[in-house]
Amino acid sequence: MRTSTRVLGSLLLFLLTVAAFLPGVTVADIKPMWCQIGVYSVPDTEGVACIAAGDLDNDGDNDVATGNDVAVRVYWNDGSGDLSDVDELTGGTYLWAVRLADLDSSGYLDMVFSDDLGEAVYVYRNDSGSFGDIDTIDFYHRVTALEVADYTGDGYPDIVISTDVAGDSFWVYENDGSGNLGSPTAYYHGERRVDFFSTADIDLDGDLDLVAGLGDGETNIAVIENLADTGFQVDSSYLAGSWPVGVKLADYDNDEFPDLVYALASTDSLGIFLNADDSSIHLNASPNKQPNETGYYELVVDVADADNDGNVDILTSYGCYITGTGSSSGSFGAMQQTVPDTSTVIGYACIMTELTGDSYLECLVSSSHRFVVFENCECGIPNTGDVNVSGTITAADVIYLNNYVFSSGPEPLPCVASGDVNCTGSINSSDIIYLNNYVSKSGSAPCDACSLVPDTWTCP
Repeated sequence: MRTSTRVLGSLLLFLLTVAAFLPGVTVADIKPMWCQIGVYSVPDTEGVACIAAGDLDNDGDNDVATGNDVAVRVYWNDGSGDLSDVDELTGGTYLWAVRLADLDSSGYLDMVFSDDLGEAVYVYRNDSGSFGDIDTIDFYHRVTALEVADYTGDGYPDIVISTDVAGDSFWVYENDGSGNLGSPTAYYHGERRVDFFSTADIDLDGDLDLVAGLGDGETNIAVIENLADTGFQVDSSYLAGSWPVGVKLADYDNDEFPDLVYALASTDSLGIFLNADDSSIHLNASPNKQPNETGYYELVVDVADADNDGNVDILTSYGCYITGTGSSSGSFGAMQQTVPDTSTVIGYACIMTELTGDSYLECLVSSSHRFVVFENCECGIPNTGDVNVSGTITAADVIYLNNYVFSSGPEPLPCVASGDVNCTGSINSSDIIYLNNYVSKSGSAPCDACSLVPDTWTCP
């Protein structure tokens, strides 16, 4: 047995010597894995149609608000990402979107919900971390899109809505700072139905513009310019594909100009319109497109830096596209599916937010009668696979691990668990082969044993 073990070790060492001439993988190239850390269910007669996160009780951590066809629920974060403390509030008929903002300058975030079937907007007033009063804005048409931001530049968040029979118009409610919204101003957007808005200063002129994601068989995305004193006007419309409902603005290629990421609800694909970068409101006419590798339709997207590398990543209802360093071309990164049980996923809502206090973002996605929280698992061991803590994963790490397994070499660093790169709960020749395949053959990235099998190891 000792002889066969030595032979295996020698064979592995030969293979690793060959691999030593191959380029290594820098720590920055390691992408997050998503580990399910919470499932929050609602009754079977309900769903989770919309999700938002923010510090609703001013205790320093983000809480979660959801809405559906029966109730509004507030999930209070205990600081570690545990959302089991829940308040249930009166809902509407079908709450399609939620936004959080301090409308009345109280220092606490209020909740704003749009009610698609109920033909109204509801403002849940936050009274020092509790919700009592509800202001209702009746609109007498289905409210299909909602956005809340400071469009007038006075420091107070305003409300924008659109409806399904709006005569090609949308409405802006200006906030006076006390939460009084007054009468709305109507603006023309030129399309039939808007399902989602997104907001950013597209032309970097100091005020917030809008893009409108369209439903009901539409194929365009409308870009709406904020002209400050004279209000809004549609600047241009971009052909995206059938039913481009999910839209998000963010600087995807690191040039300071917001770009447009969108999801098509009628096909399993995503796209990016890069900003023309000419200080105008214009986007490039041809988008970069990406088939959704899960094969499921997408209604919504969210964008944020999921792996803290300075690049904007894309979350969809079914997975997260991690953007590589220096994505100046605006290309999609590697797909990492989050939801393991796609058969139960509706895909109505997804957000990225920080819940656990580790400075990494969590993913929250809706499924049938629940929403699921996924944690970035690469945080337990900061540089998984870099067992000699050199800052780069190369053949030297594979040799280091081989020496530990077969030659009583030093333990993997910063803790023994970092050598369990395939997360089986033990360290053996399979970990050596796994790490070698990652370095030399573009195999799967090392996983974080401290997150996936924490009971087996003593971790940092």
